[in-house]
Amino acid sequence: MTVLLVTAIGGLVVLAAGSVLLLSAYANFKNTSELALSRGQIFMATLKEDVKQHVQPVSDIVEFLVRQAADGEFDPAFKDETVWQLKGIMGSIPQISDVAVWRPNAREIIVTRGADQKLIVQTDDNQNDEIVKSYLRMLRNNREMVWIEPFISEGKTLMTVAAPLFYESKYIGTMAAGVSVGELSELIEELGNTYQTNGFIIYGNDHLLAHKKLPELSRAKLDYENPLFKVSDLDMPILGKMLITPIDFSDPDGVFDAREIDVNGDEYLVLSSEINDFGYVPWTLGAYSPSTDWNAQIYRLLNSIIGGAILLVLAVIGAIFLSRWVAAPISKAADATKKVGNLNLDEIDPLPPSRISELNNQAIAFNQMLEGLRWFETYVPRKLVRRLIQQKENSSISSQELELTVMFTDIVGFTASSEAKQPGEIAQELNQHFEIINQCIEKEGGTLDKYIGDSAMAFWGAPETQPDHARRACRAAIAIEKALSAEGHKQRIKIAIHTGPLIVGNIGAVGRMNYTVIGDTVNTCSRIEKLASDLLDDGSSAVIVISEATANHLDNEFTLQKAGKFSVKGRKEEITAFRLLTTSNSN
Repeated sequence: MTVLLVTAIGGLVVLAAGSVLLLSAYANFKNTSELALSRGQIFMATLKEDVKQHVQPVSDIVEFLVRQAADGEFDPAFKDETVWQLKGIMGSIPQISDVAVWRPNAREIIVTRGADQKLIVQTDDNQNDEIVKSYLRMLRNNREMVWIEPFISEGKTLMTVAAPLFYESKYIGTMAAGVSVGELSELIEELGNTYQTNGFIIYGNDHLLAHKKLPELSRAKLDYENPLFKVSDLDMPILGKMLITPIDFSDPDGVFDAREIDVNGDEYLVLSSEINDFGYVPWTLGAYSPSTDWNAQIYRLLNSIIGGAILLVLAVIGAIFLSRWVAAPISKAADATKKVGNLNLDEIDPLPPSRISELNNQAIAFNQMLEGLRWFETYVPRKLVRRLIQQKENSSISSQELELTVMFTDIVGFTASSEAKQPGEIAQELNQHFEIINQCIEKEGGTLDKYIGDSAMAFWGAPETQPDHARRACRAAIAIEKALSAEGHKQRIKIAIHTGPLIVGNIGAVGRMNYTVIGDTVNTCSRIEKLASDLLDDGSSAVIVISEATANHLDNEFTLQKAGKFSVKGRKEEITAFRLLTTSNSN
């Protein structure tokens, strides 16, 4: 069987995969340097990163000086020291074009970078400039760092970040730093030359922040009211059409959106992506290339893929026919084994015999194991084992101390009523009784610990973590009372619930383990169940007694009636107990 699988299936897969690999390698070799799509994707990712690295230091330095001011290490009141610090910032971060600080009286210190990279220090009184003073008041009141709309200063269009400065909640001035828009065009042109494409940055809906031809435009059109060129100022119909053309395709990875643009019969592919990192006005970063840069490479790649796909389909078809014959019994065994792992033994059919000796031996061994497991699950709580398997952590099995809620149930007078019954009748009654109790406990996520005669013990809070373990236990108790009444059971039942610390985990010998709980909380709950006999005088079908520790975990979902304080054997302190009222005894 091994030789058959390796020779037939392996040979077909090697043939298909090898052919596809060779064809793909050939196509990729031809297309690597030419694929405009790949260049565009790389360009977009690089463009985003480079723009952020170019602009982000502006806001980073403002945040830094805000923290310095809060720590008392930067104060605009000291002019000489302030100038020295601002010059240091400009020297260490070359992309920053201007840095300014305003004192509370609106006097301004500006450090700007000249054409020869020389740092120039200027001051401005601003006492009569109500616009500046109003804007500074707004920043001070907002107490937040903000991106200011583009403006012209000393012939440069700047993107600026400003923030108020506080020291010990006292306003000591305002800080601002800006980056020149012109440098963004240089960055875009450099990237475009590297990746053989044309990049751009659009500010808002129709203003240009960067394009390789932007420096060629006359700055005479720019003024205080219009600090940026519009898209229409650039003789590039591609960008104008892009703004009104719907998106044709969005990259599944979210890197870019794509549009196909027709300009005078020439097709262009435009990639774009919007970022909102620098103020409330979005920036659209993008690149465009002629469609002819894309089609030739894509067609070669498609032809290669089609050829490889045909060979792959032929190989797969052959492999399917062979594999279905060989793998059918293996698949049945795998499905059955999966059901065994989930302990769904009642859903498993015995494996049929096989003509392949290895598979036939496997079927015989599996069927023997299945028969043994079916006997085994009669004595082992299957659902508890399934939950422990789902935990997938040894910590849920090893003994540990946790706060849990324990429940004891007991049929009132069962021993006396059983004296006149046959053993088979007694066993049948108990089986029906415990089936109802077990269903109610499992519905609330409880763990049935053991049966003790006509009593049952269960707990909540392990192996799964259940913060509401006390509420779950009380809901289960009420459900038990309702279910027994609905089934017409004449026996009355006592239920005791107590919450406290317990040791929980695998306890026992190596050859016989029980997942159980031990501790004083169990003993106390058992004794509370004995106390419940004193509360059976009201004729109700069930009496549910909970401890004060359990009651402290409940909310308005439950109705409680104080039953009093009781002395419990083995404990010095009295226990305060409550009656948990159900539908039948709440009146």
